[in-house]
Amino acid sequence: MLGVDGFDLAFAERLATSGQLPAIGALLGGARAAIAPDADADPRGVDLVATGQPVAIHGVRGIEAVV
Repeated sequence: MLGVDGFDLAFAERLATSGQLPAIGALLGGARAAIAPDADADPRGVDLVATGQPVAIHGVRGIEAVV
């Protein structure tokens, strides 16, 4: 799984089609999903998918942290 924040899919497809991004073009040939931006989204869902672990294990509790 590869996730890229702010990735412009249409732009990347144009470059890949023209041969300027062969590696990205190969990736775009596989399964993919676009997630609509949502300012209120709970970031823990993405971390669950990325790590396979619940919040108690991966420790991400929000989109920002105060250290």
